[in-house]
Amino acid sequence: MNIKTNLEYFKMSIENKESLDVRYMSLELHESLDEMVETTKEIKELLITIKRLKLNNMPTSQFYEQLRPLILSDLGSKNEFNGFINACDSAISTIKANPETFEQIVNLYLENRDISDHTPREWIQAFIDKGSQRSLGVIGEKKVIEIAEEHGFVFAPTSEMFFNHKYAVTNYTSGIKKQIDSNLNFGSQNKNLDIIFKINDNYVFLEAKHIKESGGAQDKQIKELIGLMNLDLPPNIFVISFMDGVYSNHLLDISEDNINNPDTIIRGGNVTKIRRQRYEIINSLKTFNNVYWVNTYGLQELISDMIEEE
Repeated sequence: MNIKTNLEYFKMSIENKESLDVRYMSLELHESLDEMVETTKEIKELLITIKRLKLNNMPTSQFYEQLRPLILSDLGSKNEFNGFINACDSAISTIKANPETFEQIVNLYLENRDISDHTPREWIQAFIDKGSQRSLGVIGEKKVIEIAEEHGFVFAPTSEMFFNHKYAVTNYTSGIKKQIDSNLNFGSQNKNLDIIFKINDNYVFLEAKHIKESGGAQDKQIKELIGLMNLDLPPNIFVISFMDGVYSNHLLDISEDNINNPDTIIRGGNVTKIRRQRYEIINSLKTFNNVYWVNTYGLQELISDMIEEE
């Protein structure tokens, strides 16, 4: 390997910001969109029927019975009425567990909302988009492997193939980690990571996090990445904390002066959580030579250097 210092890759990551990555996007229309539109039309027709019958004091129970399974179905889950359920301090699970609340919510909807005559596909897709969430962990792992293969690493689906190649990359398994070093421990929880690289007799372990916004769950993920950097590793073992997503740009809003003198980050009152995180990352990089914090650009440069002969 012909790699630079961890602070050099860190500075590259600061200078070359994250951009939107289509890997994490759900750009295609939902495969069941047309069926969802038709189900929503049925729901609206039943709501209109119930409203008219109630105005004329006519029986409505059979139409509530027809409506409920449509609302509870996957095809009937993306429409105005389902959105209104949330506005009633309820959820689909509430209706499933307490059927008696369903009629009450329908009546509230008819009293407080208008029923549109139209059901554009775009409306339904908008409901789907708002709730879309891809499997970020799997996508992040695939992204790292893709970058590695582009730079000359061979993806190894088995441990035998992994150890027989000069430059190999694979998904993390505790078995492979044990073969590399049975005493290797990743922090207090000794957690499973995401990716392992082999470069001759050197091994690089990587944990990937995709973060687009701040929050409690996101802070926990950042804390995990920082925790992996406080490790005194054997000379042939390295750890990469890889964080992509646009929130990385905010976290890495760090000056050269901050890097040279981390105390400037926490100087003064009101040391926010993000300032503390920046301070801890830089301190770890300065304390332990075999740990790295990178974004996408920094990772690409590091992987390129990992495979380069000295």
